[in-house]
Amino acid sequence: MSSVKHPYFGTLNSLNSHGLDVVWEGKIAINNTETDAMVWIEGNTSFQMAQLDAFAALLTNISSVDARARIQLCNHLTRDDPYYLEYHVNELAESPVIAELIRASAEGIPSADAFVQKMRLHNIGLWHGQKTPLILDYMIDSDYSDDILAVGISLDGEAIYVSWES
Repeated sequence: MSSVKHPYFGTLNSLNSHGLDVVWEGKIAINNTETDAMVWIEGNTSFQMAQLDAFAALLTNISSVDARARIQLCNHLTRDDPYYLEYHVNELAESPVIAELIRASAEGIPSADAFVQKMRLHNIGLWHGQKTPLILDYMIDSDYSDDILAVGISLDGEAIYVSWES
């Protein structure tokens, strides 16, 4: 077992397994709501304090990371994959969130910006030792859709990619 004490995360223990372990779970306050956050590590990997420090800095500044991620989401929905927005508007009109967006839009199709502003940061995954160390999962209305737009973030807080997952 690998163990380390960190000022932000406390004592972290990783099992000597070959799979991924959740070594820390917490709630992070953002936009007047709490979001689940988890630190994951490969079972037989040693903790790197520099990466844990970077994770702590990202969580401490989650509002600015979230703002940059939302810009990336708008760009993605406008340029790369408008179908995600169209799908939710066409297939989930019974969702109160979608219905409100439709009512507020002039053409019946909300803008990417309006859609992204209604998306909720559903989960924060911190992946120790992985290529994409931070993944923010966004959902429009978890009561009506399990589709996620995941934004991969670098340790310096910049968006790397957006991926549609469900």
